[in-house]
Amino acid sequence: MTRAASRRATGDKQDRICAAATHVFARKDFHEATISEIAAEAGIGKGTFYLYFESKEDVLVAILHRRFDEMVALLRDLDATSLPPHEAIQLVVHTAIRRLGEDPDLLRIMLQQAVFFHEKARKRFEELFRHMVDQVEGLIRPGVESGLLRRCDPRIAACTLLSAAVSLPNYLTLFPDPDQPPKVLLARLTEELTEFVWASLRRPEDQRGPEMRT
Repeated sequence: MTRAASRRATGDKQDRICAAATHVFARKDFHEATISEIAAEAGIGKGTFYLYFESKEDVLVAILHRRFDEMVALLRDLDATSLPPHEAIQLVVHTAIRRLGEDPDLLRIMLQQAVFFHEKARKRFEELFRHMVDQVEGLIRPGVESGLLRRCDPRIAACTLLSAAVSLPNYLTLFPDPDQPPKVLLARLTEELTEFVWASLRRPEDQRGPEMRT
């Protein structure tokens, strides 16, 4: 096997283990899930698991790396589109919340808050979050500098926006609605947060501002 083929095989096996672990962590509490369950879900032996990861926490870090790196890439692409500020803000909120809505297993893991109780996972999440703040700041700053948005600190505004978007899944735990599935509630949260953020960033003299598409 060539070196390139070996790297691909390793990457494929890691992806397989991460996918299996995501299902297991979503199905059971992270603390209750076992390496044996992850290995069985992945269709590998327990010993094979340890060839690629040292612990459950390492797998959780890898899951965050894969999922949130995708979000960073989406925000980077958005930064290159030069959209008007109100459209950029809308897409940031939609991107962040929709990503969780499209990945119910990741949403369940985030609701467990397993990410924040393990040092490696917490540090990786903080690193990824800083990257996302950088990208969103780059979207807000031109609007502030051009006078299209009110005068504010773009970094603080970006951090506030993303903190709200990432923490909104907690709403599903605090205020569950048995009559509506999580995806419907996430859509409502997206709309409310988009309107709230735009109202806070537009200039005081703009009575209505651009209409937000839903």
